[in-house]
Parts: sequence; structure tokens; C-alpha cells
Amino acid sequence: MVTVTSGLNWKGEPCEFYMNTLLHPEMQKIKEVVTKKDFDYVAIVAGLPGMGKSNFAINQAKFCDENFTVDNICFTSEEFIEKTLTLPPRSAVILDESFSSMNSKIAMSKDFLRIINHLQLIRQRNLFIFLCLPNFFDLGKSVAIYRSMTLFVVYGAEFGQRGEFACYNRDKKRNLFVKGIKFMSYHAESPNFRGKFYPQKAIDENEYNKRKFAHLRENDNQLKEKNVVPRTRERLNKAIWLILKHKLMTMGKVADYFEVSSKTITRIKEKYGEFEEMRDLDNPTSTNLNPSMDDVDLDKLELVVMPKHKEEVVKYPEDEEEIPTSKLKSLDGF
Repeated sequence: MVTVTSGLNWKGEPCEFYMNTLLHPEMQKIKEVVTKKDFDYVAIVAGLPGMGKSNFAINQAKFCDENFTVDNICFTSEEFIEKTLTLPPRSAVILDESFSSMNSKIAMSKDFLRIINHLQLIRQRNLFIFLCLPNFFDLGKSVAIYRSMTLFVVYGAEFGQRGEFACYNRDKKRNLFVKGIKFMSYHAESPNFRGKFYPQKAIDENEYNKRKFAHLRENDNQLKEKNVVPRTRERLNKAIWLILKHKLMTMGKVADYFEVSSKTITRIKEKYGEFEEMRDLDNPTSTNLNPSMDDVDLDKLELVVMPKHKEEVVKYPEDEEEIPTSKLKSLDGF
């Protein structure tokens, strides 16, 4: 291992940390190329949650950019785009794994498509970019093979351990993606080298965790809101269908009032069933074929959209007493 000093840590003291003996000269070459020539550097840091991806990436980012701080870590596509456009050239930026949903393929997410497009626009800014994500094979080949230079896979030798990594250069990374994507296996191609990495000392861990937790909580709230919208839309569609089925309004008026298209109404009909379109049969000469909401019997509308339960009454001829059926004893237990 090699002891490295790069800039100041969050306490304002010289930032000293350890780097792997094989990794240090490679990162030194990369740093010289980016700082002295017109190049940028994109690295992928992959691994299971809790294996230390952020820890590993922070050390590499601090080595490349002595001014790197916790503010250079992004959790959303908006933050990433803003930072990569406003930070000075040759800065290091980390895009944390929590920017995306774990329930869908990263390459297909809306946010990551924005990031891919943005990566093509910031080549001239000569930045060091580290993309942290759980699964390398979830990336599209545009980033996995062509746009990125290096792949680091962090892991632990066994359950309960962490702190090891495997390094793949551009050629090895391409072979791994092509040969390993079918079974998502990192054993499909051997790495250039393996090694150990050590805890980062550049940023305040508590501050980082606080920001990450705040983002995850916000992301959870957004997911809850997305789940509410479909339920609300479902109720609205059912109400529209009931209004049309019971001929309370014409299709044209429903479309105008609820601000839906004719295609939407067609889909509602296909889902809930066909109905006869409303016509003014009592007065064929009437021009009021599209009545407004003022013309609708609201009591009838309430009965259709939210039907009230009417209790059946049983009448006995002996005393003509009305007894609600809910008070009759059930015979199921006899």
C-alpha cells in the first residue's frame, strides 16, 4: 500500500489516505493525462450494496482532485448535470447509486438517459467522473463499453467482509460486458489486477450519510405519489364510464368537462364495457345534445358514481311489522 496526501479533509487538515500499490501508478497516469491534455475520465464503480463503492470512489476522486468535497457527490440527474457544468475544469464528480430506482434496469430509466446524453456534452470540461451502481451489466453498451475507461468491481471475500476490488481496463471491460451479460457473471473475464482498498478520510461520513438518507426519503415520497396517481385515475375512469353508461352526459361533453380525449374514452369503453351513446330521444328537435353539468341530475349522478346501500325490508303479514333483514337470524350456523 502507498500513503497519499491530497489537499485537505473536511477538518481542514492535510488529507492522508492509503492506496493500493498496483492502483496508485495507474491513477497517477490517468491524472496526468486529464490535467495536461484535452481528455476526461469516466470510471464505473460496481458492487453489491454495502460493499464500499462510495468509499472506494471517494478515495480515487480525492486523489484526482485535491479540492474534492462532499458537495461533489450527486444523487440525482439534476445535481449531476448542474455540478458537471458549474465546477471548475479537472474537478472530480461522483454520481451515487441511489440516483436511480432499484426496481428497473438503469439503462432504461429516464434519469440515466439524461445522464448518457449529458456525458457526450461535457467531454471538453476535462472532468474525473465516477459512476457508482450495483450492477455493471444493467448499463447500456454506450456507457459500459465506449464512454467509460475503467471498471472497478468492489466485493468481499465472504459474507460480512468488504474492502477488495478488481480492476478492468477498457479492453477487459468490453470483453466482460460481451461475454458476461447473459448470466451477469464477473467471472466471464479475468481482471487486470485485484487488490484491497482502505477507508476514505476525505469527507465527513456523517454528513454524507445525512445527505444520502435525505435523498432516499425524498425518493420514497415521490414513489408514493406515483402510486397514488394511478389509483386516482382509475377512479376517474370508472366515474366517466358510469356517467356515459347511465346517459347522464354525452361523450363530447364528458371529454370537454373532464379534459380527456376521444381515444381515452375509447380505452375506457374497451376496459369496462360498451354502452349506448346518449341521445335526446324525448325531444328530437332539441339542439341541446351536449348538456352542461347544470343539466345533470346531481342526485342521480351521486347514486351512480357512489351507490348507497339500501337495506331490504321483510314484511310479515301477521302484524305488518317491518323488520330489517340485518336483524334476522342467520341459518348458516344450524
